[in-house]
Amino acid sequence: VQAVEEAVAALPEPLQGPILANVILTGGSSLFSGFADRLYADLRAVTPSIVPLRIQTLPDPVGAAWRGGNEWLQDSGAEQPAFVSREEYAESGSAHVRERFHSPSLPEFTEVNNG
Repeated sequence: VQAVEEAVAALPEPLQGPILANVILTGGSSLFSGFADRLYADLRAVTPSIVPLRIQTLPDPVGAAWRGGNEWLQDSGAEQPAFVSREEYAESGSAHVRERFHSPSLPEFTEVNNG
C-alpha cells in the first residue's frame, strides 16, 4: 500500500483520482490468495471516500508484462529506440513519449471487490 500511496502522491493532483480509479494488478504476486481484496481494503482505508477506487486483474497477470512489452516492441518497429533521450524529451516533451510508446490495444480486465 505504501508503494501505491507514494507513486500516486508523486503525480500531479489532477491525475491522482483517475489513477486510483484504474489500478491494474499484474505479476505473479497478484495471484496470492486475497491480494486484490486486501489491497483494495488497505487503499480504501487511506483514500478519501469521495475518490473512486477500482482494482482490476488481468486474465494472465504473469505473462501480461511480457506480452505488453512484446506487442509494444513489434508496434514500435526496429527503427525506433526503446527509449526517449533527455534531448528528445527537452525538445518535444511528453507528447513525444505518448506518440512513440502508445499501444492501441488494451487487455481485458476483471474488476475485483470494488466496494
